[in-house]
Amino acid sequence: VVCSAGVVLGVTGFALTNSWLSLIFVTLMAFFAFGLFPVSLAMASELAGAERTGAAAGIVFGISGLATALVPAMVGGLADLTSLHTALSALVVFGVAAVGLSFLLPDKLDRRAERELGSGTR
Repeated sequence: VVCSAGVVLGVTGFALTNSWLSLIFVTLMAFFAFGLFPVSLAMASELAGAERTGAAAGIVFGISGLATALVPAMVGGLADLTSLHTALSALVVFGVAAVGLSFLLPDKLDRRAERELGSGTR
């Protein structure tokens, strides 16, 4: 959630500024964006369980690769039709949606801890 919120903040700040502040917001966005992939890979593996870790990692890599290939072209096309600020503002909508959806993810670790504490083992 923190990484997603940092990316949203960076993109929003970049979209709303036209000065040297834009560089600071891009740096902020990149700092938090680089933390998203390993966390999503670990989370998908944990939620999938040991028997489906490979499939979960494959799905994360596939979605990441697809997004890496398509999103820059889509944002660039939108920027050509409108402006760079409008295109990046559209990304903010998806970022805010991602932060909201992240609260719907199950927390398997908490359930496991509750089960272990309930049975008296640690």
